[in-house]
Amino acid sequence: MLTMPVNVAESRPDCPEDLSAICRKMLQKNPGLRYQSMREVIQALEEWLETDGFTYDRGAGHVSIRSMSLKKAQSP
Repeated sequence: MLTMPVNVAESRPDCPEDLSAICRKMLQKNPGLRYQSMREVIQALEEWLETDGFTYDRGAGHVSIRSMSLKKAQSP
């Protein structure tokens, strides 16, 4: 691939900008601009989950929404 992939937010307008930024960083053409380890990816995703109102149980394989107001904000 010679160019950057399409921004996920363009094909999924419901994708939060912060999550889209994490995806863009993982797909950077320049290796120096990508996350340098899976630990960095996990840390970025965990921080995003916490700041966007989600709770998660590390290792349990599921994520839940912390507040009803966030759930309503995500509904069409």
